[in-house]
Amino acid sequence: MAGVEALIDFADEDGVEDGTWIGVREMVGELAVLLRGELGISTSNENGKSVETRHVGEILTTGIRLAIYGPPNAGKSSLLNRLADRNAAIVSDIPGTTRDVLQVHLDLAGYKVIVYDTAGIRDSSAQGRGIDEIEQIGIQRAKDSVSRADLSLLVLPANEDFELEKMILRPESYSASDPDLIFYNKSDLLPHPSRPSPSSPNPSQLSWSGSVRTNHNISLLISNLSTLIASKYSLPQTNETPLITQSRHRTLLRECLHHIDNFQSLAEERDVDLVLAAEELRYAARAVGKITGREVRPDEILGSIFATFCIGK
Repeated sequence: MAGVEALIDFADEDGVEDGTWIGVREMVGELAVLLRGELGISTSNENGKSVETRHVGEILTTGIRLAIYGPPNAGKSSLLNRLADRNAAIVSDIPGTTRDVLQVHLDLAGYKVIVYDTAGIRDSSAQGRGIDEIEQIGIQRAKDSVSRADLSLLVLPANEDFELEKMILRPESYSASDPDLIFYNKSDLLPHPSRPSPSSPNPSQLSWSGSVRTNHNISLLISNLSTLIASKYSLPQTNETPLITQSRHRTLLRECLHHIDNFQSLAEERDVDLVLAAEELRYAARAVGKITGREVRPDEILGSIFATFCIGK
């Protein structure tokens, strides 16, 4: 910011070097890269689409979002109740009991986890009944919950056959290395176990077979989920404090990046309006100041100008 202000107010002074503008643009470019890294915008998902992922610091502060999804009557709500160790969701043998998304806050391996129980996902030809408007809304909300989740767990009844490829949904934050998590429920209705175990050699899937009704393998499922969460979201051993720890920080950093992008667009013009460019940098600094609690004052900018450039000497 001091460099741009120096070009505006002291362009005729000998102390303002010719390479000042180039240096300013380089520094702003580095700042933009840093901001995109903190916001997760620089990473692309497995489809090659640029997505914004949550920073680990923000995830650990607000909670890890785990979406439970699958077809109707698979035992999703029963699993949620087992994880919560209480009757948080209504359970019934009637398919489609859950119509909306239910949130429950849990503690897994010492991590704050928000579990989302979602409506059963099916098409209109399934189970011989149509889909009414309310159920359709519930299905869309279920898909949206999975899309926004940090982790997703597909629950399928082990005693029924499904086309797995059509059932699997993946959060937008997933990379190609993130495995699909599948729990085959109702194993007690099978004559013998026939589903893959967590040690399955398929690296793209992590599967369990168990029964919520008999509590078979539920402890193993919880233990493995806890281990996965601990390994995926453990903070690196560093003295640096995560920049994003709250959703408010993310909003303000997006605002800062917006003004940085505006500055870079102005900088590409043939006749650069330095006044407008400086204003965009002020807005960017103001957004960061709302996070740090300290805004850059005009006298600090002026002091930086005289300390950096040989003006009036």
